[in-house]
Amino acid sequence: MEQPPKPTTRVQIGKALLDRSTYLLGLGFTTAVFVVSYFYAPPDLPTVTICLFKNLTGLDCPGCGLTRAFCSIAKGNISKGFWFNATSPMIFFMFALWWVRSLLHLAGLTRPANIIDAPFRKWPLLTGMAVIFVAAWLVKLILHFPS
Repeated sequence: MEQPPKPTTRVQIGKALLDRSTYLLGLGFTTAVFVVSYFYAPPDLPTVTICLFKNLTGLDCPGCGLTRAFCSIAKGNISKGFWFNATSPMIFFMFALWWVRSLLHLAGLTRPANIIDAPFRKWPLLTGMAVIFVAAWLVKLILHFPS
């Protein structure tokens, strides 16, 4: 098992604690998302919405349906998750990678964690994911208003 070098100065110790707490927070947050998604069963048609955009415009925002989609995907129903929000499988996969990455860093396995990190440090991938997210939302809006 590959171990990172031991910090020697107060600054290095502080940075190491901050890094560790960041990975713990990431692991805790993604674990909570997955656990809640697995056990929570929202209705297919929401009765109440807390989405400010939807409440003001009556239209879905780009993230509308993600909670229901994550709940479906966590239970193994990827096609239903895709129906709720077309980008949900991609986002769920990113959360899974974030969970694995955090776990690897906490276990001291920095090399495999850095392999997972590497593609996300490049702007084309992040930009492409953002474009897909917005494009899926625009298609949903266009389908909402047939001519």
